[in-house]
Amino acid sequence: MTISQVFIISLVVLGSSTSVSGRVFTDLNGRQIEAEIAGVRGDNVLLTLNGKMAEWPISGLSEDDQIYIEKWARNPPPVKLTAQVWERDGAGKQTLGGISKFPSSSGSPNRGKTVTKSTFKHYQIDVSNPTVFDAENVTVQYAIYVVTADGDVEAQSGRFLAKVIEGRKRQSFTTKTAELNSTRRDYVSGRTDYVDADTGIVVQSVVHRDIDRTKETLGGIWVKVFNGGKMVAESRKLTSELARELPRWPH
Repeated sequence: MTISQVFIISLVVLGSSTSVSGRVFTDLNGRQIEAEIAGVRGDNVLLTLNGKMAEWPISGLSEDDQIYIEKWARNPPPVKLTAQVWERDGAGKQTLGGISKFPSSSGSPNRGKTVTKSTFKHYQIDVSNPTVFDAENVTVQYAIYVVTADGDVEAQSGRFLAKVIEGRKRQSFTTKTAELNSTRRDYVSGRTDYVDADTGIVVQSVVHRDIDRTKETLGGIWVKVFNGGKMVAESRKLTSELARELPRWPH
């Protein structure tokens, strides 16, 4: 006797004394059970009762049940999911810029150096299905926010499509990588000449150097999960500044 057969027999016994909000299914031998559909996997239907679940061949049920399962599979009810996000580091690199020209206080060009350091960040999104029901055609949308050196907020968006997230299972997704640049510019901003009052000859020159720094920061991520045309999970991991006034959702 297979596990599914043992399960069906147990459902028949439990069904005689337990009230269930489901459908009465009839197999080809005329036995009846009251259970809920948890999902469809290939040629089998997942039936559940009181937390117990097993697969059963669809062809082994009555014609009416097969039609019902076919309709259910075309438009399954949304399954409540949960989402968590984890910040991950990417590979960092440092690039030394070539000799660049910046205007001095007198307007003449001066030679300087630019050092740019790029930090790479991405996220892992874990979508969990705590129910016994399969969640089919799950869409995961996300937006990663980067705060520019000028204080503007830019969004980098993406999405994933999961054909199915089985009951009591978890599926992980890796987002695109966000590049955060910090730049240090070291340049000559001017020069002061000290002239001998008697001879008019420059006796000393003092070069003035300035350093400019700019930095992009990670503002966080916003995740929305959809199933059956409805949002079934949401997760936000934003900086306190962005959390106070939510940024624009780009999708």
